Amino acid sequence: MKKTSVMLSALLLAGSASAQLQPMTLKQAKELVSQPTAAIEASLDNAGHIYQYNNDEGQSSVSYTGQNLRQVLINDTKLIIGSMRRGEFEGNQARAFNTLNSIYEYSVDGIKVSDKAINGSTPLLVSAKDTQGYTAALLEFCYLDVLESSKYLRRKMAGEDNALRNGKLLGWETMTVAGQNFDEDNNGSLTPDELMRGYMNVVAANAASSEKTFTVPDGMGGVQELNGAYLTPEGLDIAQMAQKFLHGAVSLSQAAGDYMSIDLKPGKGLNASNVRQPGKAYTALEHHWDEAFGYWGAARNYTELTVLEIRRGFSLDSFDEGSYMGPNQGDGEISILTEKNMGLSTNAAKRDLGAAGQDTNFTRDSMDFFLKGRHLIADQPEGYLNYVQAYSLLALDQWEKVIAATAIHYVNSSIADLEAYGTADYSFKALAKHWGEMKGFALTFQFNPYSSVSVDDFKTMHALMKDAPVLPNQDGVEQYIQDLYKARDIMQKSFGFSDVTTEAW
Repeated sequence: MKKTSVMLSALLLAGSASAQLQPMTLKQAKELVSQPTAAIEASLDNAGHIYQYNNDEGQSSVSYTGQNLRQVLINDTKLIIGSMRRGEFEGNQARAFNTLNSIYEYSVDGIKVSDKAINGSTPLLVSAKDTQGYTAALLEFCYLDVLESSKYLRRKMAGEDNALRNGKLLGWETMTVAGQNFDEDNNGSLTPDELMRGYMNVVAANAASSEKTFTVPDGMGGVQELNGAYLTPEGLDIAQMAQKFLHGAVSLSQAAGDYMSIDLKPGKGLNASNVRQPGKAYTALEHHWDEAFGYWGAARNYTELTVLEIRRGFSLDSFDEGSYMGPNQGDGEISILTEKNMGLSTNAAKRDLGAAGQDTNFTRDSMDFFLKGRHLIADQPEGYLNYVQAYSLLALDQWEKVIAATAIHYVNSSIADLEAYGTADYSFKALAKHWGEMKGFALTFQFNPYSSVSVDDFKTMHALMKDAPVLPNQDGVEQYIQDLYKARDIMQKSFGFSDVTTEAW
């Protein structure tokens, strides 16, 4: 066995003495994986580069179709909300809301209340491109093809399926937007579910309005006219905010707070049994790890693509009926279940390519940690559980860094938009989009119990960002720009990003 520190030896002994894993810091996780035992090192020498694992009967032990479906729903949330126009449902706010709610509370056999509502037979809005950039056929045509049962978003929201880390939603103080009350129980604070439903109510009210457009000044004596129901005169783009918020309140919350947790009751999270039960193709622990990976969103052949190909949204046909066949050796179609990159896995590539200091490796490191943890769960070498826990913390750290890097990117974009006011480059729509992405992503840190952003820093950051941008024609915009820089500084320091990369993102 390689030399191991006293601190790490204590962790290993604690893990072996109890079925319940013990708390581990990110620093301890990094130190542990840097000093693998002989058994762990020998096992990892055989780890593969594809997320493909079979049980002792030769069956695939990988399954996370519920997470695949929710990734599609989160993707299509932005597209459907973003397609809503003012006056489109004139006089019928309930119908507009139920159209949006068909995504949030998706049912495979739901009634389509409008052409934009969805159920299991609705064609997917997700699309695919091959590595040449050409449109590729998707194996799954409609939602029912991804999963035959109803796995909706609302049930898995933080605070609905698991406890809120701070007892309530932080980072959003506004209770009324565009005349819509977000505080449904009137208790003076919001839950993630109330925020999401509030967002949908605002869009629905705008879609039901008799006013087809609104105008904003362009700084040059004219106005810009907007007709999107998802846009508000306050500068909110709810399509972007809702989708990015769901990446945290559902995906990150479920992965970090449930499937990779160690502080739930025995048998949950990483304390689940790793013994396969009769009739199951996988163990509970394998399944929990797979479900966390599904919420990250990477294709199972993620490593076969270059960072640029991932950035461009390309997919590689490598699977046939869930079995890995090799690059370009699949069934001729791109499957959402195995070959489509979704969620934050695509943002990882965007931020790696935008890192001016070339000092990030989100794309490769994140997949490496997921693969190593899953391999150890399948191989079960001596002492593997502590290393699985360590790799979970490292994977979540990369995940959160991608969120922070992306929020920083949109801080920079929002500042540029504000400073463009009064020129031909100014776009209110672009400002609302970029600010909405910034705010939506920045709200997600609270859903990671292992977050590198402290609660105090989180509160300060959102006080600086506010719940809507200070618009460029309003008093205080110059101070607001300085406040956005301060919010950016909090994220930079929390994750140790370099100045050159932070400024370039």
